[in-house]
Amino acid sequence: MAAGFSTGGMVVTVALLSHQALGVNSGWNNVGLSVVLGPVVEEVVFRGYCMTAALHLARGPSRTTRNWVAVPAVALIFMAAHGARLGVTPVQLCCIAVTGTLYGIIRIRQQSTVAAVLAHGCYNLGLYVAFWVGLSA
Repeated sequence: MAAGFSTGGMVVTVALLSHQALGVNSGWNNVGLSVVLGPVVEEVVFRGYCMTAALHLARGPSRTTRNWVAVPAVALIFMAAHGARLGVTPVQLCCIAVTGTLYGIIRIRQQSTVAAVLAHGCYNLGLYVAFWVGLSA
């Protein structure tokens, strides 16, 4: 959870410095989707199914090699899936790739998709809080 909130703070800082929007919507109905349902579904798909498949396909001489191949590969797929939305900026895509990598590292280190879900949910909540207090448009 700390990783999610701290990464959210870093992304808010990047957004402020680059004069970019955070990409969150003001509607309360989106909060539940973005903080709870979205992270659960996305992490089950990306850090659950896709990561398992990538680790299986990235057979290398060591577990470390598999991790170094699988984590960024799945993060790029995660970024591409988010890039399909209209209005996503290059800065947002970079942040999505970085957070996708973070969630992959958390998934590998904790050996749990639940840990990645918690980090992802806290990250999204951090973005909404920043938006609500006026740190981004």
